[in-house]
Amino acid sequence: MTECVGDSRVARRVSAARRSRPSRAIVASSIGVSAGAAHVYSECARIWNPIHTDLAVARAAGLPEPILHGTATLALAVSEVLRLDLGGDPTRVGEIAARFTGMVTLPSSVTVREHGRAGDLLAFDVVNERGEPVLSDGVLRSAP
Repeated sequence: MTECVGDSRVARRVSAARRSRPSRAIVASSIGVSAGAAHVYSECARIWNPIHTDLAVARAAGLPEPILHGTATLALAVSEVLRLDLGGDPTRVGEIAARFTGMVTLPSSVTVREHGRAGDLLAFDVVNERGEPVLSDGVLRSAP
């Protein structure tokens, strides 16, 4: 499990928010992911791993095709949560926690699903075109 959580106080709040979220999404928003998205992200983030950009390497690694970086998927999700709930203002992100649980093949689309808000915590997850989870147990804490 990969998480980015600052301290144990926040971790306890995130755990509580995850346990109390509704099982069904309150808001769902689809995002198209272009065939070139991994190339652009690789160059911008300076993360070069050919499973994201080279079909032969991806297949040699057992993947059906190149996949989007998990951190790119997280960036898309956070951007959508910001757009929907926080006026599109990136300065309102305090902390983020999520589990990377699946893959986004290219080209495709993902659906960001919001599960509600508890105070300054917004619960979300992301599924791929087949409805499989790619980001699970997402929580964004808005900054004051």
